[in-house]
Amino acid sequence: MLNHQYTENNHFKWGYNGEWFNTRKDAYDSFQVDFGKVSRKVNSFRDECYDVARKIYEYGLQIDKTPDLMFSGGSESEMMVRSFVEQGLPVNVHIMVFENNLNLHDISHAIVYCERNVVPYKLHTVNIEEVLKLKGMLYAAHSQCISPRMLPHMWLLNELKDGFPIMGMGEVYIAHEHIKAYYEIKDGTVKRNEYNEYHHAPWHLYEREKINSWYRFSQHLDITSVPGFFQYTPEIILSFLEEPLTKELSECKHKGKLSNTSTKLLIYDKHFPGILQRTKRDGFERLGHVDKEMRKHLLEKYGNYSQEYLWEYNDLVNHLRGENG
Repeated sequence: MLNHQYTENNHFKWGYNGEWFNTRKDAYDSFQVDFGKVSRKVNSFRDECYDVARKIYEYGLQIDKTPDLMFSGGSESEMMVRSFVEQGLPVNVHIMVFENNLNLHDISHAIVYCERNVVPYKLHTVNIEEVLKLKGMLYAAHSQCISPRMLPHMWLLNELKDGFPIMGMGEVYIAHEHIKAYYEIKDGTVKRNEYNEYHHAPWHLYEREKINSWYRFSQHLDITSVPGFFQYTPEIILSFLEEPLTKELSECKHKGKLSNTSTKLLIYDKHFPGILQRTKRDGFERLGHVDKEMRKHLLEKYGNYSQEYLWEYNDLVNHLRGENG
């Protein structure tokens, strides 16, 4: 059971073997997720982002906490911050700064936005290499995380644990059913292979067990948080799925496209014009040695936490609308 509302009425559920919010018992347990159904007519993606911000703020009033927005500088976190700021909702903004300017590319966008829009913010400086070496495995034990690149967010979640941390995560990721057939690993890098024939096939929402780590971390440490702003309500999920570009992808109308990784930016810019960051980085570009070593240990210990739950696009849309069964 959950002690906090991580999404509205905890409509987003995760768990194993037909139970919700439980923990994995062995490598054979099956990861699954579920979503609630919309309760009204869905508005535009921007309006649904605004609605999520208002609901999170109102929930904060109930628990006497002001939302603590974790602003990385990426496009999703900027949309999250703008959803509050553009409505005049009081928030605390927190920006994590890696020592030695490792994530300068990201935080520069966050700082520029806050300075330009007169939004007060707090910088949290951290020697990320030292934190990963000293506390990385502890954070992983709380979350069963298999990716070193996700652990810094847990450091900041822990720093803000007495507040109400909000993460700009949970964005919709959909992909072509045969996406894995088009890629292979060469020299440790995932690259497009020579299999270029494009087949018409179903598209699916991918919910990854490893991404669920932030929910498990908050649950394990009893942190009042919102790990996934963009899945806080069924309405915000459906609004993105019903975007014309998303529908076109699901119908294979963009030949060669295998996921919405790049095209989602067009939707973001449509609803939030002028997003600052276009090229996503995470500060690990110069920490390859740390990533490689820690990833090895994480995979040895939690490698089975790498399942993907797939939900066919049309089935999910019908489910969210309440039209299945």
